[in-house]
Amino acid sequence: MELYLTRKTVVEPYKVPFQMLPFPKYIILNLADFVKLPNRTLVDIMAIVVYLDTIHCTMWGPFRKIVVINARQECLESSDYTTIHFNPFHHNTHHFEHKYFKNYLH
Repeated sequence: MELYLTRKTVVEPYKVPFQMLPFPKYIILNLADFVKLPNRTLVDIMAIVVYLDTIHCTMWGPFRKIVVINARQECLESSDYTTIHFNPFHHNTHHFEHKYFKNYLH
């Protein structure tokens, strides 16, 4: 099989959704506690939870609705309660200003 690309070929990036653990090892619920931590303490932060719902049991199993934002203050939305996809806007992102992220996540 051969593949030919020309100037008119449109190549779109393939985004693989990443899995989020249903019960993470560390959860910081208060943003003020997060800001007090020394610089580079949490180097593997994926996102900050903006909204965390209670666990609901359905016939398909337990699920929890969450909304998180990443280091760029862009919203990451849980569409199927386990996989997070990029979503550029959420109404709660304005509560988290750049000052909270400048020393820890950039």
